[in-house]
Amino acid sequence: MKNAPQKSGGVENVLRRLHECRLDILKWQKEVGTLGFVKITRYTPQPFDKDRPVFEREKRPAKRAVALLHRTAMAALEATLVAQVHHYLEVYVYDNARFLAERLVAHHPTEENVHLLATCYYRSGQVPRAIAVLSGAKRPENRYLLATCCFQQGKLTEAENALLGGENRFIDDMDATDHIPAGAAGLYLLGRVCKRGNRPQRAVDCFVKSLELDAFMWSAYEQLCELGANLEASRFFGAATCFTNEEYAANNGSESAECRSDASDDAEDADSLDDEGKEAHDRNNNAPFSEDRSTDGSYATPEPPLLLGLATPNNATIGVTSSAAKPLTYKTPNVNNTNSDNSHPAIVVKKPRVGAPAIQRRAHHRRPLADSSEKYQANARLSFSSAAFDDSPQKLSVYLCREALEMLERLPGSQQASGWAQQQIGRTHFEMADYVKAHEVFRALHRAEPHRMEGLDLYSTTLWHLKDEVELSYLAQQATDFDKLSCEAWCVAGNCFSLQKEHDTALAFFQRAIQLDPSFTYAYTLSGHEYVANEDFEKAVNCYRHAIRTDPRHYNAWYGLGTIYYRQEKFEFAEYHFKRALEINPRSSLLHCFLGMVLHATHKFEQALRTLAIASELQPLNPQARFQRANVLITQQRFEEALSELRVVKNFAPRESSVHFMMGKVAKKLGRTDLAMKCFTSALYFHPKDNNLIKAAIDKINEPDIDDDDRISAQCNNGVPAKRAIFTGIRPLFPSEMATATVKAEARRLLHELTQFAEAPEALSRLFDGFSAQDSRRSAVLSQLLQWQNTSATSSLAAVLADVEAGGDDAEASVRGDMVLAVMGKPALLFATSIYDEELATLIWSGLVQFHARNPEFDLKRQVLDNSADSHGYSALHYAIEAQMNSFLRAVCEQFTQEEVAPLVARVVTQDVALPVNSSQIRGKNIASGGCSLLHLAAIRGELEIARVLVAPPMAMDPKLLLDWDENTPAQVAAIHDHQEVAEFLQVLNAPPVYNSISGEQSLSIEAVEKLRSKREELARQRYLASLEPHEPMLEPSVFPNVWSLEETTLVRHEVNRVAAEQGWCKQRHAAYPTTDLPCYRVAALDGWVRSSLAARLFPQIAIRYQLPKHQRLLFRDLFYVKYEARDGERAELALHRDGSVLSFNVLLNAAEEFTGGGTFFEETKRTVHITEGDAAVHSGKVRHAGAPVLSGKRQILVGFLDVADCVF
Repeated sequence: MKNAPQKSGGVENVLRRLHECRLDILKWQKEVGTLGFVKITRYTPQPFDKDRPVFEREKRPAKRAVALLHRTAMAALEATLVAQVHHYLEVYVYDNARFLAERLVAHHPTEENVHLLATCYYRSGQVPRAIAVLSGAKRPENRYLLATCCFQQGKLTEAENALLGGENRFIDDMDATDHIPAGAAGLYLLGRVCKRGNRPQRAVDCFVKSLELDAFMWSAYEQLCELGANLEASRFFGAATCFTNEEYAANNGSESAECRSDASDDAEDADSLDDEGKEAHDRNNNAPFSEDRSTDGSYATPEPPLLLGLATPNNATIGVTSSAAKPLTYKTPNVNNTNSDNSHPAIVVKKPRVGAPAIQRRAHHRRPLADSSEKYQANARLSFSSAAFDDSPQKLSVYLCREALEMLERLPGSQQASGWAQQQIGRTHFEMADYVKAHEVFRALHRAEPHRMEGLDLYSTTLWHLKDEVELSYLAQQATDFDKLSCEAWCVAGNCFSLQKEHDTALAFFQRAIQLDPSFTYAYTLSGHEYVANEDFEKAVNCYRHAIRTDPRHYNAWYGLGTIYYRQEKFEFAEYHFKRALEINPRSSLLHCFLGMVLHATHKFEQALRTLAIASELQPLNPQARFQRANVLITQQRFEEALSELRVVKNFAPRESSVHFMMGKVAKKLGRTDLAMKCFTSALYFHPKDNNLIKAAIDKINEPDIDDDDRISAQCNNGVPAKRAIFTGIRPLFPSEMATATVKAEARRLLHELTQFAEAPEALSRLFDGFSAQDSRRSAVLSQLLQWQNTSATSSLAAVLADVEAGGDDAEASVRGDMVLAVMGKPALLFATSIYDEELATLIWSGLVQFHARNPEFDLKRQVLDNSADSHGYSALHYAIEAQMNSFLRAVCEQFTQEEVAPLVARVVTQDVALPVNSSQIRGKNIASGGCSLLHLAAIRGELEIARVLVAPPMAMDPKLLLDWDENTPAQVAAIHDHQEVAEFLQVLNAPPVYNSISGEQSLSIEAVEKLRSKREELARQRYLASLEPHEPMLEPSVFPNVWSLEETTLVRHEVNRVAAEQGWCKQRHAAYPTTDLPCYRVAALDGWVRSSLAARLFPQIAIRYQLPKHQRLLFRDLFYVKYEARDGERAELALHRDGSVLSFNVLLNAAEEFTGGGTFFEETKRTVHITEGDAAVHSGKVRHAGAPVLSGKRQILVGFLDVADCVF
């Protein structure tokens, strides 16, 4: 501090000297007159000849004096401005600092001064201006600041170029990281760039180098934990520790004294720093650092909601569980704290909410996949932050919550009381579903640090599970008042309204969080949960998929999709998604429990029992797992074991009527009438309302349960019968075994396997693995399969069914150009790419290429470009671009010439996709615009390499000629989505010859981009509002008679009923307005004929009746068989609703005399439309209509949802 006055005095001396020089200049100007030569006071004239003119005597010395004075004055002025800019930055007057820095750069535009100006821009929040002034910087300090700004703006390529010092250098280059500016900080920033750019291994390398340079770079270690790097902490931190762990309590006297001594020595050394060192240190501290909000979150697994199936015991039977059952409320011991009492209630909520986001700014909330127990091994201790600090993030990252908690509790008191440590402790309790403990920790933390936003999302979700509306409302008010720009604050508000069941308001708040940070993955998942609560499953699925696109390791989204498919009885889809979630979070009892329920539904009983046993081991007091085990045991008629499990569940839920009722049914099966009566009586006592079923069971206590004998072997969940498809239980044949089966037998097997999600990938792999043009056997199988899936409309239905059931090896079936290999009603390549399976997609493509070599008439272009089967208008290549399947895309391009594919590829565009974010679609802000070509999608995703492939032959897409529905080119779309590098590539004027189709669009200014965004939103809004209203010609329903003959409807009805008897009817596939239905593709023998016959017979009549443009086609959005039956336990009607399609139709499959009532009721006209067998009733999907109740008998119909679109094929 003693030198500080000298710094101030130096500035005063400079200013005083400038003033003296100014006076001298004025004095000599007066003496010399108009000559303009200057004399300074220190200049002493030499003897001179009086005869020589004055100006000749003074000219040379005066010039030197002027130059010297000018340099001195300018240097002094620059130093003064620099000092003042630093001064105003230190006192946070950024506007004044920016003004002076601009004067400084105008006076002398050196890189040092530009860096100071950019710092002012950065600190005042004007990051784009900082990037603009730093463009082309060479100094290391400038490059680091430029990289920081670019990273904050999401310009990853520019950030990497700035750090590496050149546009053509990449991190893969040899020694590319040796000259990174800012040392460890620069490497850390480069690692974050690589991580966000989906280069995890390169990111790990950068973080490791950063830690090797600076062991105090804790953020780099957190990032390594997040990436799942299995590295020993001692590699970076050593074995010594200043903050002691277990020894701290015993030896705190000597240890702490030593630490204090070291600290005092360090302080004395710090005082000896000279002014130059302090100034350098201050400048380093002024280097900006933008905090990254990653897409990763903390997604805890709460105690699972019990699906016990008898909240109101209507239609209940042994093993039958209602998805709308009332959740259990029970008292249970504290699982995670043996010292606490057993009196607190464990609240189990109905809503399928897995957990809450933890602080997404922190890397330790990432869950790296742990494939083996080796990744659970403890690392070495951290040298500077105690034993727990190094391992607790890694323990949490692989869900070793108890181990992490033990390590955190060994911290010294001062560190354990810190906000960071308390947040981690709260999170460990939250992950273990110990919400009472988590609440205590989070509440104490919030009181101690009310300014901490990190962790509030966990805190609010804890309160959500505990149903504490008062505290959650108070917390939401506090958080939003304190920081309205915090994502966590709006998540708290969303959880608050969600708890109050105001789901639309909650969605608005979650959308606000997304607007503040589009990478906030968990906000998309929370939105999905709210849509599930509203039973709007289609929008929920879109939300979950968006979350997965943002972060593929976001297991909550995989879980959310699994629960939706489970409720819709799409068990194969559910199993796939639960397994994907378990790959990410293998310690979740809830996920194991749901997987066990799915395995039970698909009749994999032993696997289900093993999976549920794992769930019980992971959370021993989890009644959900035990109840589901009881269901499986009942299905296997192992009643004694089931009764034992139910007794354990009763201990957890002694007042749950459904448990007592189920025990009574099982006891009755065992012949224990007294016990059964006791259980039924208890069930009636605990559930006196709607007790007819329980009373009926009591009245029939001595009668055999005939219905139960039939249902006991059925699925316990949703009443799905025990039998599956004909071929489900048969072991699939491998290629070497195909020779032992006939062509039709293997084709028939494949035909049915490709209707099951779980079996389709294996069936496709079996068919195409090693497929070659010379393989006549498998070519014949594929030809037969294609013929059945693409039946001609002119074929006789009876002949089609007979051919499917026939055996033998006929001649190889003929192949047509319009044939498509289908999986679950969509092209096989569209199926593989839509589930982001590049390996499967590449395998299918290679097999189809070989098949095309044998059958040239088979159209390969249709397989990858047909978008008619996707409701969003995506083709297989669209999904491939979205999933970054570069290898697959290149493999596709290798098989085409420019003449073949270029005329078609530009016409394959998407539809408008309204993202599920409440009513914001009306403003157009959340609509993915239609007309999106492959190049548009690459621009939206910022995929430069894919864009290069698409503009080159054979695709040869011309970016100037491509316009989406908002009239934007791909370059404009890239600019709108802030992918500047892609935009510049598409705007290039002097492109290499291979890109000569690119014609120079001018670069867009910031104002121009904003105008494009506004225009896009307005056009999207107009289209969205127009889509909500039916077209004028479609307001009136129409009846088209005799679409199918009576013989055809009879054959269709019998085949549908046969398959339904084997697989079961789906009862919750359309959750908002559920029907008893069966997807058309499930009836595999009929699917091809049904679609082709409707397209040939019904579609032309619809086009004429509703005046559809000739260039547009009718497309199936959904096609399914529905049953209405006037019988207890069956659905006899459908409430008023609107469909999501442009048009809807139904075809009556049985005689009108077989039922009374029924028909389609239209609210606008108050009229019910009735049709006869084989007729079709067509109406707009936008008008409100209902399925009129069937009063007696059974009514069966085929229902179709149709869209109208331009299609290439």
